[in-house]
Amino acid sequence: QTVNASGTFNFTLSPPAGTVAGTKFLRVRISESSATPAFSGSSTLKGEVEDYPIVVGTTDFGDLSTFASASSTRNANLRLGATIDTEFAATTNAAATGDDTTATDDEDGVTIPTMTAGAPASIPVVVTNNTGAAAYLNAWIDYNGNNSIADAGEQIATNVSVVTGTTNGTLNLNVTVPATALTGVSLGVRVRLTSTASPGGSGASGNGEVEDYKVIIAAPTTDFGDFSGFADASQGVNTSLRMGALIDAEYVATKNATSTGDDTTGSDDEDGATIPSVTAGQTVTVPVTVTNNTGANAYLNAWMDFNNNNNPADTGEQFASNVSVPTGTTNGVVNLSLTVPANAVTGTNLGVRFRLSAPNGLGPTGANSLAGEV
Repeated sequence: QTVNASGTFNFTLSPPAGTVAGTKFLRVRISESSATPAFSGSSTLKGEVEDYPIVVGTTDFGDLSTFASASSTRNANLRLGATIDTEFAATTNAAATGDDTTATDDEDGVTIPTMTAGAPASIPVVVTNNTGAAAYLNAWIDYNGNNSIADAGEQIATNVSVVTGTTNGTLNLNVTVPATALTGVSLGVRVRLTSTASPGGSGASGNGEVEDYKVIIAAPTTDFGDFSGFADASQGVNTSLRMGALIDAEYVATKNATSTGDDTTGSDDEDGATIPSVTAGQTVTVPVTVTNNTGANAYLNAWMDFNNNNNPADTGEQFASNVSVPTGTTNGVVNLSLTVPANAVTGTNLGVRFRLSAPNGLGPTGANSLAGEV
């Protein structure tokens, strides 16, 4: 740069991507004449040489653009996986691969397994801590897909201790995915290993490393009954064979005493049968809306626990047996005749179960993987 007068001259310096973090040195040399002075060596030209230390990029950032920024000071003795790199500023994108082309692809500490809504999962995390002090592992999954991991239930690991002297050790984070987790879309995951406890899902905190990932949570494929007073019954989910307009699925039975256990997982799919008021000794009609577009006959069965012993398999408690629902039926109504015994328990809610299935002859309980709904 030519200097024609006294004053302050500003210039910019951008270390190339891949520059190893740490202390570097800057040399500034001014000399007379238009000749460019060498970096080193003596010169008879008048001038001056000054050297300065410069600290280059010691920060590791998360790289998922939909999350707020998170960072820690790089320390090769405190890392996730085998590698760690640094950035001057967060380099992010929506795929959580933003900094994979700067220096090294250091997202190598976490293996995201197959995950299903409502199901347990184990997430292995490889950690190293040779700092001489305790370190802490924290992790989050954006289960509801709103790009905030501060929501209740989204922190899946809280200050898991990583003792000093750990080199490439594996910690398994055991989680149960919420039944209400968003399925079929890419959700963000953030894992932080830090020298500080409770670093939070965003912000700068201590020494360590931040790694971001994406996961697609699968929808379950089984529909369960949701009355806790009955033993489990389940069918494989198929929208072509259902009761009512809706059908949802659960990984495990989600039950309660009012038969509304799974009404908040997926959709409230108890919409197929309309049960009228009944009186002991009376016969009433129970309309059930059914759809069967499977290409084969399906069968509707129904039970009512007249004696309230939580066992609908007792004699006389099945009021619909293998009622045929032909293929090609869409939102058709099957009217079932329900005759309530004179000695039925009165004055309290009794359990009722409807089961529409591809095979016939199914009882009120038990698993069947073929299409249907309970």
